[in-house]
Amino acid sequence: LHALDLGFSQLVIGNIVWEYMEAFAAGTNQEKRRQTTWAKLKAHYKEMNTKNRIQALTIDMVRRDGKGPCMRTKGAETRNMVPFAVSLAQEMHETSPTRHTMTVRACVANLMDFYMLMSLDEYDVEAGSSACKKCVGLYRALALEAAARGRAKHWKMEPKIHMFQELAEYQARQLGN
Repeated sequence: LHALDLGFSQLVIGNIVWEYMEAFAAGTNQEKRRQTTWAKLKAHYKEMNTKNRIQALTIDMVRRDGKGPCMRTKGAETRNMVPFAVSLAQEMHETSPTRHTMTVRACVANLMDFYMLMSLDEYDVEAGSSACKKCVGLYRALALEAAARGRAKHWKMEPKIHMFQELAEYQARQLGN
């Protein structure tokens, strides 16, 4: 819960939502782009019949002043936003196919794969370890790219990422999911 739902996943989702609002959402200012993104999320919730939903989307939920993007949601809300982040990443890549958007899409797709593996009755340790390793590796590449572009607060490496990696790649071998 703390490593993934209240940690790594919030960072991934926050960065994707922030990038979407910055460059892809319709609107002439930040508030209009937030409204566009919120309307898209509500439509996604309705289509997927999502039970645990956020009640509003504010700029501070995605990125507080002076800090990097990090979705500030409860655990179940975070888990239920991963499919939305996948769809945003796909739209971003289809709109502007770059190495960056391809990496973002692959990162969140591997995160989704990990969540799907966790929901199975028979947890596949090797597949879970692989999805985690790919996801964290891609996230690290995004962090290095952001730092090189002078955006060190975006895709920032945090201790919970390492905690997630330790649990998924090593502890799960002994303890299961």
